[in-house]
Amino acid sequence: MSKINSYREVLDLSCAVRNLRKGFITNFYPDSFRVDLWCKYGSLFYYLYPETVFFEQVERGFRHLFYISTSEQALKEALIDFLAGHETGSLVVDVLGNDSDLPVKRLFEENGFQEYSSLIRMTRINSLVGEEKVIPDVVFQAGIGDVQEILKLYDTYFDAYIEQIPLREELERWIASDHVLVYRADGHIVGFLIYDLTGVTLYLRYWFVHPEYRDQKIGAILFKEPLVENFVMILAWLCPFYYLTTTLGSILNGLGCTTLTCVQTIAGILVRIAFLVLLVPKTGIRGYLIGTLVSQILVCIAHFLYLNHLFHIGFPVWKYILQPLLYTAVSILFSQMFCRLLLFLGTDSLFVRLFTGACCAVFIFAVLIKSSFLTAERTRL
Repeated sequence: MSKINSYREVLDLSCAVRNLRKGFITNFYPDSFRVDLWCKYGSLFYYLYPETVFFEQVERGFRHLFYISTSEQALKEALIDFLAGHETGSLVVDVLGNDSDLPVKRLFEENGFQEYSSLIRMTRINSLVGEEKVIPDVVFQAGIGDVQEILKLYDTYFDAYIEQIPLREELERWIASDHVLVYRADGHIVGFLIYDLTGVTLYLRYWFVHPEYRDQKIGAILFKEPLVENFVMILAWLCPFYYLTTTLGSILNGLGCTTLTCVQTIAGILVRIAFLVLLVPKTGIRGYLIGTLVSQILVCIAHFLYLNHLFHIGFPVWKYILQPLLYTAVSILFSQMFCRLLLFLGTDSLFVRLFTGACCAVFIFAVLIKSSFLTAERTRL
C-alpha cells in the first residue's frame, strides 16, 4: 500500500495502465478538486499489480475501492491478491454499466461482494415553453453560512454507502459558484438542489427534501426555479452557435487554414477569460454562460467572414434572416391558434404540445421544400 500525494500521481498510474495497450476498464473517473482534498486529508492509497491498479479511499468507517485494469481477467487476478491481504473492514466498490452486460459485477460477486444498492442515471431534455407558474419566495441561493446546516442534513438522511457525500470544501466551492439552491421553511433549510455545469450539460448532483416536508412539491419548485431555467435558456442560444462554429472551423481546417482557425479560436478563448475575470465574480455562473455565448458568436462570425472572403458566398439579409424569421413567426402564430382551440375543447396537454410542434415542423419543412424547388428551377434557367 502506498499513499497518494497528488492528483498528478493518479494520472500517472492511469497512464501506466493505458500505455500497456491491452485494453482499459475502470470505475474511477477522478475529479482533480476532490482527489486533492483526499490527498490533503491523507485518505487515498494505491496498490499496484502487473496490469491493474487499485485505489483505496478511506471514508466514514469504510473503504471505497476503485480500479483501473487492462481486462477482466487481469482485474480478477489482481482482486484475488488484493482481497487476500484485506480480510477485515467494509469494502465498497461501484460497478458501472448496464444490467444486461455486467461481467465485472459477476466478477466481484464471485469474490464475496454483495449488491447493496443499484443506481440509475437518467436524462431529461428541458422544455423552454410551459405553463406559467408562481414560485413562492422561499427559494434562495445558498450562502457560506448554510454549509453546516446542509452537511447536517447529509449526515442525518444520506446513506454514505450509496451517495458520495461531499466534503465541506466541495460544498463551499459549489456555493461560491452559485450552484446550490435551498428551500427554507420554518426558519430552516428543508430542501436543496446542487448541480454542476460542464460545457452545455447541466448535471444534477443532489436533490433533497426533508422527509417531514415531502409531498408538498418542494422538489418540483426547486427544480423549476427560474435561475435554473435562465441557465437552460442561455444554453439553448449557445448550442446552435457552438455547432456552427465547429462546422465552419472544420471547413477552414480542411481548406488548409489551420493557423487562422487557431488564432480565431484563441481570440474566442481570450474573450471567455475576460468574462470570467470581469463578470463571474459579480454574477456567478450566469457571467460564464454569457461569456461563452459571446465568444462563440464572435468566433462563428470570424469564421464566416473569412469563408465569405475566399468564396464570396454573400449574405442576403432577406433570404437568410428576415425570411426564415417571418416563416417561423407565421408557423408559431398558426400553431398557437390551434393550440388554444384544442385547449378550449379540453384536449390533453401532451397531445396539444405534440400537435403544436408538428404544425411548426410541417410548415417550415414545406417552405424549405418550396424554396429548394424554386432555387433548382432558377439554376436550370
